[in-house]
Amino acid sequence: MPLTASVIGVVGTQTLLCQHGMKDELKSIVMKIMPQIPRHDSKMSYEYTKQDIFLHYTVENKVIYLVVNAEDNGRRIPFTFLQDIKQKFKKEFAGEEDKYPDTDALSEDQCRRFNPVLKDRLVFCNDKDQIKTIQQQIEEVKDIMVKNIDSVIERGDKIDNLVEKSTELDAEAGQFRKQAKTLKNKMWWRNIRLIIGIVFLVIVIIMVILMIACNPDFSKC
Repeated sequence: MPLTASVIGVVGTQTLLCQHGMKDELKSIVMKIMPQIPRHDSKMSYEYTKQDIFLHYTVENKVIYLVVNAEDNGRRIPFTFLQDIKQKFKKEFAGEEDKYPDTDALSEDQCRRFNPVLKDRLVFCNDKDQIKTIQQQIEEVKDIMVKNIDSVIERGDKIDNLVEKSTELDAEAGQFRKQAKTLKNKMWWRNIRLIIGIVFLVIVIIMVILMIACNPDFSKC
C-alpha cells in the first residue's frame, strides 16, 4: 500500500490528536519534525531518506494533517487523502467543513474517535479505482463553497443597494422637511397678512358708520 500511516496534530508542537499506522520509530520522526513546521497555512512534501519514506502534510488554522507514503508515486493521491480527512475532521470537531476546530479545546482523548476514520480513508485512498470518487466529492464540496461565496457576495451587493436607497430616501426626507418648513412659514405670513387686512377693514367700516351717524366732523356725537 503506498499510503501507510497518517496523523493529525497541532502544528509547532508535539501534540498528536489522532493517528493510525504510526509505529514507534515513525512516530518519533514525526514528533521531531512537527515543531519545526511553520504555523502558517501551507502544504509541503519531504523525502526522509533514512527510512526511505515520503512525508506529505497540509497546515490549516494551526492543525497539521500528515500522511506517510512508502512509495514515490507523486503528490496527487497523498494530497487528495489529506484534503479528504481535513474536511471530515473539520466537520467532526467544528460542526461544518468551512469552519475551523479550536485547537485549544481539542485533546488526544477527545479526538481518538477519529482514528478509525483515518484507517478507513487510508484503505479507501490506496484503492486507485476509488481515488476518482473522492476527487469528485472534493470537487463537489468546492463547487458548493463557491456557490455559497457567490451568494454571500450577491447578498452584499443587495445590502449595498439597500444602503444606497436608504441614503437617497434620507436625503429626500431632508429636502421634504426643508420644503415643508418653507411652506409653513409662507402660510404663517399669509395668515398674518389676512388678519391685518381683516382688522383694517373692520376699522374702516366702523369709521364709516360713525361718520354717517355723527357727521364727518362728529358734531352729532
